Amino acid sequence: MSASPGSVLIEAAVRLVQLLPRRGVEALGSFLGAAAWRLDVRHRRLVLRNLRLALGDAPQKDMGRESFRRLGRNLLLAVWLGEDPRVRGDPGM
Repeated sequence: MSASPGSVLIEAAVRLVQLLPRRGVEALGSFLGAAAWRLDVRHRRLVLRNLRLALGDAPQKDMGRESFRRLGRNLLLAVWLGEDPRVRGDPGM
C-alpha cells in the first residue's frame, strides 16, 4: 500500500522542521502563527470575541495575535522534539 500525497508532504515537513536549529523552529513557528492570524478570519474573530467576553476592553487584538504566534511556535517545537525529547539533549528527561 502506498502513502497518500498528503502524508508524504506532512512527513517531509516534519523532517525539515527537525533539521532546523531550535531558534529557527521558534522563528518559523511564530511566523506561521502570525500568518494564521491574518489569514484565518473565522478563528481570529472567535478569539477576539472570547477575549472581549473574558477581559472586557483590554487590548484583545494584541493578545489574540500573540496567542496565535505562541501556538505556532509551540506546535513546531513539539514537532521538532519528536517522539523522544532526549534526542534534543533535554537533561530533564
